[in-house]
Amino acid sequence: MVSFAFATELALKAMNDRPAHGHDLSRLFTALPEATQQTLADEYMQVRGGYLPDDLASCRNIFIELRYYHEKSGYAAPFGKLRFLAKFLIEAGDKAVRDRPDREFFSLEEHFPGGLKLPGPNVSRHD
Repeated sequence: MVSFAFATELALKAMNDRPAHGHDLSRLFTALPEATQQTLADEYMQVRGGYLPDDLASCRNIFIELRYYHEKSGYAAPFGKLRFLAKFLIEAGDKAVRDRPDREFFSLEEHFPGGLKLPGPNVSRHD
């Protein structure tokens, strides 16, 4: 569930044309350009029959709540809603990023021809 929450957050950040910070899903949504907010809300209404800002508000701090779940005595999370939000926003974010003409994508192979050098099982991360 933490992954769904984080994916939802990253999808909202990916759709913004300015850097966005924090984990509050409602704030990340309202930081989007108004046209993007309206397009997302309209599409969400068609596929879910709900109001996107309300559903985001009900999950607004879910990443923080779930990430530190072990420190709480209990937390009731709207998991079904979160799962749908994540799927919907990942698909919308993917389309938005692919459709942006100013995005330059690069391959890891192009920038790291020999591959990434990651520490092996017997190598300290501090070496």
